[in-house]
Amino acid sequence: MTTIKSTRTPLWSRLAQTLAGDILSGRLPVGSLLPTEAQLMNDYGMSRHTVRSALAELVHLGLIRRSPRRGTIVTGDGRGAEFTASLVPSLPADAGGRTLLSIRRMICDEDTAARTGFALLTPLITLTMLTKGPDGRAVARTELWVRDAARDLIPYLTPQSPRSVLALLEEHAGVRCRSMHQSAEAAALDEACSKLFGVPEGSPALVVTRTYLDRRPVPLIHAVETRPAGVRACETVFLRSTAARTAKHEGSPASEPIPTD
Repeated sequence: MTTIKSTRTPLWSRLAQTLAGDILSGRLPVGSLLPTEAQLMNDYGMSRHTVRSALAELVHLGLIRRSPRRGTIVTGDGRGAEFTASLVPSLPADAGGRTLLSIRRMICDEDTAARTGFALLTPLITLTMLTKGPDGRAVARTELWVRDAARDLIPYLTPQSPRSVLALLEEHAGVRCRSMHQSAEAAALDEACSKLFGVPEGSPALVVTRTYLDRRPVPLIHAVETRPAGVRACETVFLRSTAARTAKHEGSPASEPIPTD
Protein backbone atom coordinates (compact mmCIF):
# COMPACT_ATOMS: atom_id res chain seq x y z
CA MET A 1 0.00 0.00 0.00
CA THR A 2 1.28 3.45 -0.94
CA THR A 3 1.21 5.96 1.91
CA ILE A 4 0.61 9.67 1.41
CA LYS A 5 1.93 11.71 4.31
CA SER A 6 -0.70 13.62 6.24
CA THR A 7 -0.52 17.43 5.89
CA ARG A 8 -2.95 20.28 6.12
CA THR A 9 -3.77 19.64 2.45
CA PRO A 10 -6.89 17.43 2.13
CA LEU A 11 -6.20 13.80 1.28
CA TRP A 12 -8.14 13.99 -1.97
CA SER A 13 -5.94 16.90 -3.08
CA ARG A 14 -2.78 15.02 -2.15
CA LEU A 15 -3.96 12.01 -4.15
CA ALA A 16 -4.81 14.26 -7.10
CA GLN A 17 -1.32 15.77 -6.95
CA THR A 18 0.27 12.31 -6.82
CA LEU A 19 -1.70 11.08 -9.85
CA ALA A 20 -1.08 14.34 -11.71
CA GLY A 21 2.63 13.89 -11.06
CA ASP A 22 2.48 10.43 -12.64
CA ILE A 23 0.77 11.95 -15.70
CA LEU A 24 3.21 14.87 -16.00
CA SER A 25 6.21 12.56 -15.70
CA GLY A 26 4.91 10.23 -18.38
CA ARG A 27 4.47 7.25 -16.07
CA LEU A 28 0.80 7.47 -17.05
CA PRO A 29 0.96 8.55 -20.71
CA VAL A 30 -1.92 9.99 -22.72
CA GLY A 31 -4.26 7.20 -23.74
CA SER A 32 -3.45 4.94 -20.81
CA LEU A 33 -5.97 3.78 -18.21
CA LEU A 34 -5.85 4.78 -14.57
CA PRO A 35 -6.36 2.08 -11.94
CA THR A 36 -9.98 1.50 -10.97
CA GLU A 37 -11.52 3.23 -7.95
CA ALA A 38 -11.27 -0.03 -6.01
CA GLN A 39 -7.57 -0.35 -6.88
CA LEU A 40 -6.83 3.23 -5.85
CA MET A 41 -8.73 2.73 -2.58
CA ASN A 42 -6.63 -0.34 -1.85
CA ASP A 43 -3.34 1.14 -3.05
CA TYR A 44 -3.65 4.36 -1.04
CA GLY A 45 -5.86 3.25 1.84
CA MET A 46 -8.50 5.88 1.11
CA SER A 47 -12.27 5.94 1.02
CA ARG A 48 -14.27 5.87 -2.20
CA HIS A 49 -15.39 9.45 -1.59
CA THR A 50 -11.76 10.62 -1.31
CA VAL A 51 -10.75 8.78 -4.48
CA ARG A 52 -13.72 10.16 -6.42
CA SER A 53 -12.96 13.70 -5.28
CA ALA A 54 -9.36 13.33 -6.49
CA LEU A 55 -10.49 11.99 -9.85
CA ALA A 56 -13.03 14.80 -10.20
CA GLU A 57 -10.19 17.31 -9.75
CA LEU A 58 -8.16 15.62 -12.50
CA VAL A 59 -11.21 15.77 -14.78
CA HIS A 60 -11.51 19.49 -14.03
CA LEU A 61 -7.84 19.99 -14.92
CA GLY A 62 -8.33 18.22 -18.25
CA LEU A 63 -5.96 15.37 -17.42
CA ILE A 64 -8.42 12.48 -17.52
CA ARG A 65 -11.83 11.48 -18.88
CA ARG A 66 -14.13 9.04 -17.11
CA SER A 67 -16.15 6.61 -19.22
CA PRO A 68 -18.64 4.11 -17.73
CA ARG A 69 -17.59 1.43 -20.19
CA ARG A 70 -13.90 2.10 -20.78
CA GLY A 71 -12.76 3.32 -17.36
CA THR A 72 -10.64 6.37 -16.57
CA ILE A 73 -8.47 7.48 -19.49
CA VAL A 74 -5.53 9.90 -19.46
CA THR A 75 -6.41 12.60 -22.00
CA GLY A 76 -3.84 15.37 -21.38
CA ASP A 77 -0.37 16.06 -20.01
CA GLY A 78 -1.26 19.31 -18.24
CA ARG A 79 0.18 21.58 -20.91
CA GLY A 80 -2.51 21.67 -23.56
CA ALA A 81 -4.98 24.50 -24.05
CA GLU A 82 -8.53 23.96 -22.86
CA PHE A 83 -10.01 27.34 -23.77
CA THR A 84 -10.06 29.41 -26.91
CA ALA A 85 -9.94 33.15 -27.26
CA SER A 86 -13.64 33.19 -28.13
CA LEU A 87 -14.36 32.92 -24.40
CA VAL A 88 -12.51 36.18 -23.84
CA PRO A 89 -13.36 38.54 -26.72
CA SER A 90 -10.64 40.97 -27.76
CA LEU A 91 -10.91 44.67 -28.44
CA PRO A 92 -10.57 45.89 -32.03
CA ALA A 93 -6.99 46.68 -32.97
CA ASP A 94 -7.72 50.39 -33.53
CA ALA A 95 -9.59 50.94 -30.27
CA GLY A 96 -6.67 50.80 -27.85
CA GLY A 97 -6.99 48.74 -24.67
CA ARG A 98 -6.05 45.09 -24.29
CA THR A 99 -6.07 42.17 -26.71
CA LEU A 100 -6.01 38.57 -25.56
CA LEU A 101 -3.36 36.50 -27.32
CA SER A 102 -3.79 33.19 -25.48
CA ILE A 103 -5.44 31.60 -22.45
CA ARG A 104 -5.19 28.06 -21.12
CA ARG A 105 -5.12 25.89 -18.05
CA MET A 106 -2.04 23.95 -17.05
CA ILE A 107 -0.42 22.20 -14.12
CA CYS A 108 2.77 23.78 -12.83
CA ASP A 109 5.78 21.79 -14.02
CA GLU A 110 9.38 22.13 -12.86
CA ASP A 111 10.31 24.84 -15.36
CA THR A 112 7.24 26.94 -14.50
CA ALA A 113 7.83 26.45 -10.77
CA ALA A 114 11.40 27.71 -11.08
CA ARG A 115 10.29 30.70 -13.14
CA THR A 116 7.21 31.79 -11.18
CA GLY A 117 7.58 30.52 -7.61
CA PHE A 118 4.42 28.41 -7.73
CA ALA A 119 4.64 24.96 -6.14
CA LEU A 120 5.01 21.97 -8.42
CA LEU A 121 1.62 20.61 -9.62
CA THR A 122 -0.28 23.80 -8.71
CA PRO A 123 -3.26 24.24 -11.08
CA LEU A 124 -2.72 27.45 -13.08
CA ILE A 125 -4.46 29.67 -15.61
CA THR A 126 -2.02 31.32 -18.00
CA LEU A 127 -2.81 34.38 -20.07
CA THR A 128 -0.88 36.42 -22.59
CA MET A 129 -2.23 39.89 -23.33
CA LEU A 130 -1.21 42.77 -25.55
CA THR A 131 -1.83 46.35 -24.40
CA LYS A 132 -2.32 49.01 -27.06
CA GLY A 133 -2.21 52.76 -26.88
CA PRO A 134 -4.87 55.17 -28.18
CA ASP A 135 -3.20 55.08 -31.60
CA GLY A 136 -3.54 51.30 -31.77
CA ARG A 137 0.19 50.62 -31.40
CA ALA A 138 1.31 47.85 -29.06
CA VAL A 139 2.92 49.24 -25.91
CA ALA A 140 3.16 46.18 -23.62
CA ARG A 141 3.02 42.41 -23.67
CA THR A 142 2.00 40.78 -20.38
CA GLU A 143 2.24 37.11 -19.41
CA LEU A 144 0.28 36.06 -16.32
CA TRP A 145 0.27 32.85 -14.33
CA VAL A 146 -2.79 32.79 -12.04
CA ARG A 147 -3.45 30.27 -9.29
CA ASP A 148 -6.55 28.38 -10.49
CA ALA A 149 -8.38 28.72 -7.20
CA ALA A 150 -11.81 29.51 -8.65
CA ARG A 151 -13.37 27.25 -11.25
CA ASP A 152 -15.59 30.02 -12.58
CA LEU A 153 -12.84 32.61 -13.07
CA ILE A 154 -12.20 32.10 -16.79
CA PRO A 155 -15.40 33.82 -18.11
CA TYR A 156 -14.57 36.96 -16.13
CA LEU A 157 -11.06 37.38 -17.55
CA THR A 158 -12.10 39.72 -20.36
CA PRO A 159 -9.88 42.50 -21.70
CA GLN A 160 -12.88 44.85 -21.49
CA SER A 161 -13.23 44.38 -17.75
CA PRO A 162 -12.09 47.48 -15.85
CA ARG A 163 -11.14 45.26 -12.90
CA SER A 164 -7.72 43.70 -12.48
CA VAL A 165 -7.08 39.96 -12.57
CA LEU A 166 -6.16 40.19 -8.88
CA ALA A 167 -9.49 41.80 -7.98
CA LEU A 168 -11.37 39.10 -9.87
CA LEU A 169 -9.33 36.34 -8.21
CA GLU A 170 -9.96 37.79 -4.75
CA GLU A 171 -13.70 38.07 -5.38
CA HIS A 172 -14.32 34.67 -6.95
CA ALA A 173 -11.77 32.56 -5.06
CA GLY A 174 -12.02 34.17 -1.63
CA VAL A 175 -8.25 34.77 -1.42
CA ARG A 176 -6.47 37.95 -0.33
CA CYS A 177 -3.22 39.47 -1.50
CA ARG A 178 -1.00 40.61 1.38
CA SER A 179 2.13 41.67 -0.50
CA MET A 180 3.58 42.26 -3.95
CA HIS A 181 7.20 41.84 -4.97
CA GLN A 182 8.37 43.78 -8.03
CA SER A 183 11.58 43.93 -10.00
CA ALA A 184 12.54 45.65 -13.25
CA GLU A 185 15.44 45.06 -15.59
CA ALA A 186 16.64 46.12 -19.02
CA ALA A 187 16.43 43.50 -21.74
CA ALA A 188 16.65 43.01 -25.48
CA LEU A 189 13.47 42.09 -27.36
CA ASP A 190 13.34 38.60 -28.80
CA GLU A 191 11.95 37.87 -32.25
CA ALA A 192 8.36 37.27 -31.08
CA CYS A 193 8.13 40.50 -29.05
CA SER A 194 9.87 42.59 -31.69
CA LYS A 195 7.21 41.56 -34.22
CA LEU A 196 4.42 42.51 -31.81
CA PHE A 197 5.91 45.96 -31.23
CA GLY A 198 7.00 46.49 -34.84
CA VAL A 199 10.65 47.15 -33.97
CA PRO A 200 13.90 45.35 -34.87
CA GLU A 201 14.87 42.23 -32.95
CA GLY A 202 17.26 43.05 -30.13
CA SER A 203 15.76 46.50 -29.50
CA PRO A 204 15.98 47.67 -25.86
CA ALA A 205 13.04 47.01 -23.55
CA LEU A 206 12.07 47.09 -19.90
CA VAL A 207 10.83 43.88 -18.26
CA VAL A 208 8.81 44.35 -15.07
CA THR A 209 8.12 41.24 -12.98
CA ARG A 210 5.48 41.24 -10.24
CA THR A 211 4.52 38.43 -7.86
CA TYR A 212 1.38 38.83 -5.75
CA LEU A 213 1.38 36.73 -2.56
CA ASP A 214 -1.15 35.74 0.08
CA ARG A 215 -0.43 35.80 3.82
CA ARG A 216 1.51 32.48 3.94
CA PRO A 217 3.17 33.79 1.58
CA VAL A 218 2.21 31.71 -1.47
CA PRO A 219 1.96 33.17 -4.99
CA LEU A 220 -1.47 34.15 -6.28
CA ILE A 221 -0.34 35.74 -9.54
CA HIS A 222 3.00 36.00 -11.29
CA ALA A 223 3.12 38.62 -14.05
CA VAL A 224 5.87 39.52 -16.52
CA GLU A 225 5.33 42.74 -18.48
CA THR A 226 7.56 43.67 -21.41
CA ARG A 227 7.58 47.24 -22.75
CA PRO A 228 9.72 48.59 -25.59
CA ALA A 229 12.04 51.51 -24.97
CA GLY A 230 10.35 54.88 -25.01
CA VAL A 231 7.17 53.65 -23.32
CA ARG A 232 6.67 54.56 -19.66
CA ALA A 233 6.28 51.26 -17.80
CA CYS A 234 5.02 52.51 -14.47
CA GLU A 235 4.79 55.52 -12.23
CA THR A 236 5.17 55.35 -8.46
CA VAL A 237 4.02 58.03 -6.05
CA PHE A 238 5.10 57.84 -2.39
CA LEU A 239 3.01 59.60 0.25
CA ARG A 240 4.09 60.11 3.83
CA SER A 241 1.88 58.10 6.16
CA THR A 242 0.39 59.78 9.24
CA ALA A 243 1.48 56.69 11.20
CA ALA A 244 5.10 57.65 10.51
CA ARG A 245 4.78 60.96 12.34
CA THR A 246 6.11 59.77 15.66
CA ALA A 247 7.64 63.05 16.85
CA LYS A 248 4.94 65.35 18.20
CA HIS A 249 6.87 67.64 20.48
CA GLU A 250 5.19 70.78 21.73
CA GLY A 251 5.97 73.72 19.50
CA SER A 252 7.38 71.55 16.65
CA PRO A 253 6.34 72.58 13.14
CA ALA A 254 3.62 70.55 11.43
CA SER A 255 4.76 67.91 8.98
CA GLU A 256 4.52 68.97 5.37
CA PRO A 257 3.20 66.57 2.72
CA ILE A 258 5.72 65.13 0.30
CA PRO A 259 5.37 66.78 -3.10
CA THR A 260 3.94 64.40 -5.73
CA ASP A 261 4.60 66.45 -8.84
